[in-house]
Amino acid sequence: MTYSLNEVSAMAKKAARGAGFSWGMAEDVAMATRWLCARGLRGCDALAGRLSISDLDGACSVHIGCKIMDLQQCPDDGVMSGVAWPILLLPFVAQTLNGGSVTLRWGNAEATTDGRNLITSGSDLICEGPFDVSLVRGEICRSGHTATRAHPSPDSWAVLESLAHRTYAPATEESRLSGAGAGLSDND
Repeated sequence: MTYSLNEVSAMAKKAARGAGFSWGMAEDVAMATRWLCARGLRGCDALAGRLSISDLDGACSVHIGCKIMDLQQCPDDGVMSGVAWPILLLPFVAQTLNGGSVTLRWGNAEATTDGRNLITSGSDLICEGPFDVSLVRGEICRSGHTATRAHPSPDSWAVLESLAHRTYAPATEESRLSGAGAGLSDND
């Protein structure tokens, strides 16, 4: 099954909220997941993996990424230790670039972006870790491809759906009487 990037974004936001993230962080998670999927990566799979872990003690790529977004500044060259699901860091770093490019390396994976384009290599792109992630700023990034549809695995999509369902209010007689749904009449 394929999903539009809008569907991916909406599901990621609801799933992150259902997993206990604040609304602001859930919006950032939705942006990150969409960004990855638009570049042909399995963003939904990475997010489902991350949201399946309840506590990461500060090594959470989403928390680190949201801090980067709050600062609106690409981090300096260096190493971040023990990061789980490091691919999720990439969109956050990409959003803060003001020219040039950045390369993130972990395990045997490497990803370089200028904020729009993405070039990747290695087999550890969508892995839990934890990994030590090195960040190196550069000057150029050659063009990569973009996608308009996402191809999450059925298992990952099911994880996101189950977390999203935590955000839904149950239907009640009172909600139906106040206008939710078709009310008490079936007017089909």
